[in-house]
Amino acid sequence: MQELVLFSYGTNLCLFCTLESTSFPRKIILYMKCLIFLTGGYPFGNNETFIENEIEFLAESFHKIFILVPGKLNKTSKRDTPKNTVIITPKKENQVFCRLGALCSKTFWQAFYSDIRRTDKKVSQITIFRNCWHYFSRALNLYKELKRLFKIYRLSPGEIVIYSYWLDEKSLAGILLKRNIPGVKVVSRAHRWDIYEEMQPSSFLPFRPFLYKNLDLLSIISKEGLNYLSNKFPELKKDIITLDYLGTLPIKKVEDKQEKKSFTIISCSRVIPRKRLELISNAIRFIEFPIHWIHVGGGPQLEKLKAETRDLLRGKENISVNFMGDLTNQQVKNLLAKQEVDLFISVSVSEGIPVSIMEAQSAGIPSLATAVGGVVEIVIEGTTGWLLPGNPTPEEIAKKIKKIRALSIEEMIEFKRNSLNHWRNNFNAELNFPAFAEKIKNL
Repeated sequence: MQELVLFSYGTNLCLFCTLESTSFPRKIILYMKCLIFLTGGYPFGNNETFIENEIEFLAESFHKIFILVPGKLNKTSKRDTPKNTVIITPKKENQVFCRLGALCSKTFWQAFYSDIRRTDKKVSQITIFRNCWHYFSRALNLYKELKRLFKIYRLSPGEIVIYSYWLDEKSLAGILLKRNIPGVKVVSRAHRWDIYEEMQPSSFLPFRPFLYKNLDLLSIISKEGLNYLSNKFPELKKDIITLDYLGTLPIKKVEDKQEKKSFTIISCSRVIPRKRLELISNAIRFIEFPIHWIHVGGGPQLEKLKAETRDLLRGKENISVNFMGDLTNQQVKNLLAKQEVDLFISVSVSEGIPVSIMEAQSAGIPSLATAVGGVVEIVIEGTTGWLLPGNPTPEEIAKKIKKIRALSIEEMIEFKRNSLNHWRNNFNAELNFPAFAEKIKNL
């Protein structure tokens, strides 16, 4: 870690930034705040695009950012990061040693028995043990890398914040380090799957009480998620749990003078079962007026969705579809700036608060979305858009689109204005992320 070194010569003061001591008789070292950022893959690959909106603001608040990325991802494409970031790929430890290390850890057994006491009898003790064991073993691997990082860069514990973007084994690794090196602060965001245990195949997430007890700050991205945790874990310390919305950067619309002939809807997500994109294909086949559907995002089921959509819409001359695949975050912004879009649509089975809807609102696009998770905090019925039931039928979706299409120009302009204003007041990255960066910096 870099140290700020001041050398005094009588009344003159020279300021240098150096890593090593010198032989000058008077030296005062002021450590700079640094961030260790634990991600699921960013800046490699195509996932976690929303971090791109936040990283620049973190870089402005912290002297240096160390981003620890899973080793298996470092051979994929890499996105640009701020100049004061260092990308580190953790060395993969022998898994047998990590597994044995977990079984020899007093902390593991204490946290495991805490989970045994709190879980429903529907979750078998074998399932709980297996999940906890795997979880703790992965955390140990990352914990050892964090210790190496401290040694190599000579980091000062009191000036380090560990920030895990997900409430998972990465948060646990940070806490293990904090218990070994006092003075370190550990922060975690929590989004959707890492909050709601019912969404897991086993209806269980490991080490929740242990994590909540030992974090310095738990940042929830939605009111709905915050209320869920507060109700399910009343022992959770109120002073460590906060609501911190994510945000997106402004999108400046490019005026399009061309005559638009179709009602244009857009969706943006990974093509995975949870997003239920086949519902959109099924819905628009019930529409008679000209409609154009744009979908942004790739995924394992993209080719299947394309084939099903072709079959469903065969002979429907009024419908056109454009599957654009994966785009960079900047390409998505350019698309929203240039493309005249009438409606953003999301039919997910569950959500935190979709960043895709934030970006749509920043371009003045109203939304139609399922009322799941924190969606109701961004899509305000009759103001910024319209809500669908959590499990809508294609006919219900089509009926809603028809009603929206029938609105007057003045009414649609009002929805667009409301959407933009709602984004400005709640989801503007230029307001939300600097405030969050300063909050964790000053812990």
